[in-house]
Amino acid sequence: VNTDAPWLSLDGWRKGQSPIDLASLAHDACYVGIDLASKLDLCALVAVFPPTVGRAQWVALPWVWTPADTLVERTRRDRAPYDVWVQQGHLLTSPGTSINHDLLRPVLREIRDQFELVAIGFDPWHAGPLITDLRDEDGFDAQRLIEVPQTYPGMSVGALKLEGLVIAGEFNAGGSPLMAWCAANAVVQRDGKDNIYPVKKKSRGRIDPIQAAVIAVNLA
Repeated sequence: VNTDAPWLSLDGWRKGQSPIDLASLAHDACYVGIDLASKLDLCALVAVFPPTVGRAQWVALPWVWTPADTLVERTRRDRAPYDVWVQQGHLLTSPGTSINHDLLRPVLREIRDQFELVAIGFDPWHAGPLITDLRDEDGFDAQRLIEVPQTYPGMSVGALKLEGLVIAGEFNAGGSPLMAWCAANAVVQRDGKDNIYPVKKKSRGRIDPIQAAVIAVNLA
């Protein structure tokens, strides 16, 4: 079952947003979620930082890519200001008509160097070559590369956790308008055991960064 009402509290989402001081996160534990669901629309990597003694909120740093050559067409199709978000730095472009997953590798190396990276979660469906390169060429510990299948059992714990954080105003994505749009696009399906799984409300809506955030929160 899924409904048209947004799954995540939009009031709670707005309440949680404020500027993020990257320097203050330098020694904090960091968990990364990767959603590679589509090479043609959006691809997302979200790093989340659980609360610490000096910080009450969860913090999320999103990196989201989209193909450069189809940007104008998809801005019109999805009725989303992708072009504006690119100009503002909220959305990154990949040359051509599809997303090159190798673009995630330098970002992940930077996260490893800059923060206390604990684990990287990924849906194994599309991730094989990227994960192999991270392990064999970039020196990531295989034990930190964790499969999180996009199934009810794989996603429900993280989704329920994220839902509660957002309602409480405790999830801060730095005021990213792209993340806010994706949050508003997400609804959930439920199985017979009351597990939940985020899906998009409309075919033109995108939720990839929310899926990545669920994966990251699940690991934390």
